[in-house]
Amino acid sequence: MRLYIFLAILLFARAAAGNVADNPEMTADQLRLVEAIRASALQYTQKLPDFICTQTTHRQVSYIGGYDSGLASVSSSSPNFNVPGTFNRGSADASDVFEEKLTYFNKREHYEVLTVNGVKATGKDHRSFQGAISTGEFGSALSDVFDPQSGAVFSWNKTGDIHGTRAFVLDFRVPQTYGMLVIHSDPDRQIIAGYEGQVVVSTATLEVLQIKRRVQLPPDFPIHMIETDIQYRPVEIAGKQYTVPFHCEVRLKDKSNLYVNRIDFRNYHKFAADATIHYDSDTPPQ
Repeated sequence: MRLYIFLAILLFARAAAGNVADNPEMTADQLRLVEAIRASALQYTQKLPDFICTQTTHRQVSYIGGYDSGLASVSSSSPNFNVPGTFNRGSADASDVFEEKLTYFNKREHYEVLTVNGVKATGKDHRSFQGAISTGEFGSALSDVFDPQSGAVFSWNKTGDIHGTRAFVLDFRVPQTYGMLVIHSDPDRQIIAGYEGQVVVSTATLEVLQIKRRVQLPPDFPIHMIETDIQYRPVEIAGKQYTVPFHCEVRLKDKSNLYVNRIDFRNYHKFAADATIHYDSDTPPQ
């Protein structure tokens, strides 16, 4: 038997807003700071220029035992996953690498597959890959959490040095009421799942440097784990500094397989212009 999974994360309709001020454990200064971070995050996509970058995805599927799953989907706005997998029960682990040109134009992402496992690809559609495919790292992840209608409840974690940068760390929780729609077929099941996570924010610029999310799935649900971790860093595009994703990791587990995507974004340059880009350093922070 073969494992077929389709996973698409789109934002489920959200009801009335939660408010950060509803958390009585934060001080007035912390509440004001979180609102300033919220405003910065919601302006993020409006400040991004049109650009092109190279997206390289290293994917690995590890067989962990059990039975094959059916068809699954998860709804939240970011990221989006297509996962039609074809991994036989008891088969060896599978992995691949593909490189794409990602064009960000008019606040939308467009993908052109360049190579698959080092071989030039022609006419390959981004959504046609078997295994996990993720999109939507540019802005929508921030909107999901910081949009006042997300129902997110924030709590203060700490202020400290993160990856060599002075940063605020906030924990957040989106309750089930405002959560993601998760659908699994064969057998058919669907739930609304809350999620929680953490954001790391620069004290100097109030820009988000990292955002982690974990979906809260019931133990008897066919999908056992969904986690995302997006890391941002400043780059120069056409002579100006922008904070953009440079690495993303996606983990998904069912009772048969663990899917891990490690995605790197490099070679940013302005769309339709002969511009160069360089990172603050050649090596990503650890």
